[in-house]
Amino acid sequence: MISIIICSREKKRVSQLKKNIQDTIGAEFETIIIDNSENKHSITQAYNIGIDQSKFDYLCFIHEDIEFKTSNWGNILTSHIDKNPQGIVGVAGGQIATKAPSSWSFVPQAQRKNFMQCGKLNTFPKNNVYETETAEVILLDGFFLSCKKEFITPIRFDDTMHGFHAYDADICLRSKANGGTNLVIYNLLIDHKSKGNPNRQWVESTKKTFEKWNHMLPIYTGTEKFNVSQIEQKNMIRFIRRMIKNGCSYADVVKDDFLSSLWKEINGGETITLKCKTFFYLLLRWIL
Repeated sequence: MISIIICSREKKRVSQLKKNIQDTIGAEFETIIIDNSENKHSITQAYNIGIDQSKFDYLCFIHEDIEFKTSNWGNILTSHIDKNPQGIVGVAGGQIATKAPSSWSFVPQAQRKNFMQCGKLNTFPKNNVYETETAEVILLDGFFLSCKKEFITPIRFDDTMHGFHAYDADICLRSKANGGTNLVIYNLLIDHKSKGNPNRQWVESTKKTFEKWNHMLPIYTGTEKFNVSQIEQKNMIRFIRRMIKNGCSYADVVKDDFLSSLWKEINGGETITLKCKTFFYLLLRWIL
């Protein structure tokens, strides 16, 4: 029933994961391992190869550094997908995608998640105060994504993307652009055994992804009353700080046409503050 697609770089990890899947899934499945130990593929290219090789109607795209904690999770997952065949399912995501480049986790009150990270439970809202098995989101974390094969086959992952970052934001926005509804599910627990690496490549890939989709942003969902203009400003500042932290220069920020234009749109047409804040963050990084 379920085709599990893994872009693998470490044989030992993927071997442990295959055993964990066998012990917990409780449903018919196949594993499609795309060997990327020599970095021959971007993750989007690997996932598209997996789509083409898959035999079953339900697809899972997973990182090899996870461990399933829920028994019989395969039937739980397919039940959710059957109720939401047009869209993507995950276990961590955010209910807003701003025009400013960002990740699903940039806005704390918009987070919807229930997973473990390095053995520690990471859930919001606490104790699932909405008492629901699912929450609609816009963006999902890529360590676990799942959907119907017939939904993703026409849209596919963008295999022009390089590396291993921002593909999850891109495919979620592709889903929304094609009428999909993306969901976080609360009754399938996974331990993600790493904390990610938002490095310089993450900065570049995220900027390109949000520039590509900027015509349809911002988009948001859920019952929260978001102050979108305020969130845009905060996400823009947070992204600039992330750029500086990862070695970007003053010119990388203030002379980037997309970022400069976006700053004007978000901040009423002025760019002096962009230059001042960028200089300040560079100075702060140098001092510290």
